[in-house]
Amino acid sequence: MRAAQQKEHEAHKRQNAEMAQRRAVEAQWAADPSTAIRAALELVAMQWCPAEHALLYGGEGLGLGRLRVALRKLFERHQVEFAIDIAQGALHHVRLDYEDALGPAGLSALASVARRERSTIFPRTGSHRRPCTPDVLRS
Repeated sequence: MRAAQQKEHEAHKRQNAEMAQRRAVEAQWAADPSTAIRAALELVAMQWCPAEHALLYGGEGLGLGRLRVALRKLFERHQVEFAIDIAQGALHHVRLDYEDALGPAGLSALASVARRERSTIFPRTGSHRRPCTPDVLRS
């Protein structure tokens, strides 16, 4: 009986430690959406099937769900131009990290998913760019 209680106690401790670790990761992602975007894109990249030259299930899955959440949070926090730059920077980091594993076709598929999701979440991303020069400086 005592051994069973101890085993249950150890399992409960492990579960609490895993939950604390998960909360810490989620807090980090909330504080830095770029990190969340990179983590989500890495999950999507893991779906690359070189033999088929395609993402498994077209990229649908946990990574895509996390990408959508991260992009929404990013666009809620930042002006459009900054959010786009941050998202593109995150994609760039993942492309560098996975260049050898995915190859050109895989990188293209990953970038395509990222662009599609960005335009779905914020459809006007190409049309509302502000000029670099403030109106005050224009003649």
